[in-house]
Amino acid sequence: AQATLLLLLRRRTMLLAAHLAAQAHTHGGLGPGPGPWAHEPAELHSLSSAALDEAAERLSRELPHRYCFLVAKDGAVVHESYSANSSETLYSMDSAMKLGTAALIGIAHADGTLDLDAPLAEYGLEPTADW
Repeated sequence: AQATLLLLLRRRTMLLAAHLAAQAHTHGGLGPGPGPWAHEPAELHSLSSAALDEAAERLSRELPHRYCFLVAKDGAVVHESYSANSSETLYSMDSAMKLGTAALIGIAHADGTLDLDAPLAEYGLEPTADW
């Protein structure tokens, strides 16, 4: 059951990241822009601080390898919690950049900057594999 939940979360995370990348590209960015984000009480945004605290506790309990939970609404952080780590903790990205690379390639293709059917040599890259 946990493996199914993790797969579902990963799939939803990938879809959300792709959507956010497209929105950021289309609308010139997401969030408040550079600089610190505003932190406001959840209740100012029709959310319950108690419910968010309960959700954070449940996530920490049921998905112990997930170390943070952040909720932003209307450009403000309304909940931020960490379990076992802090906002200063560094992580290995492992394969996470595959998603970022795919989003950037998709944006470049949508802009017409990158032709997915063109040989890599046209972009100054020579394949190195010995297949």
